Amino acid sequence: MPPTPKRRGSHLLLDEYFASGDDRFVDELLLVDEPLKLQGRVERWKVDPRPWAMAMQWRYLAAPWTTPGHNVVVKRLYKAAILHEAAKTGLEAQNRDGHPDFANHIAGMLAFVRMVSPQQAEPLVAAWRNLRRDDAG
Repeated sequence: MPPTPKRRGSHLLLDEYFASGDDRFVDELLLVDEPLKLQGRVERWKVDPRPWAMAMQWRYLAAPWTTPGHNVVVKRLYKAAILHEAAKTGLEAQNRDGHPDFANHIAGMLAFVRMVSPQQAEPLVAAWRNLRRDDAG
């Protein structure tokens, strides 16, 4: 007997879980494998001010990154998370790999995002500028 295929994620359930702040959101999201549909969701998720949304972002980033189509989600959330946490703890506290010039490393990542998608880079670049202003201040 052939193995039972894995259930695909439901966009209706994702919408419901997201709107209600249901912790099953990440589990359902990991079942979705459509990168184009995920892009719009991650943009809404990144700017959601609820503490639940931030907690779910960290939970998602801690999950195994093996789901097809999720590389775009991981990259966008990871970059935003570094800048968000750096605003609270300082940039060097985010340098977990011990990069010798972490500030320029982050600046390079942002320059690449800006080149590929200026619109998506705008909030990241704004957060970076605020962070650098605070560091200099």
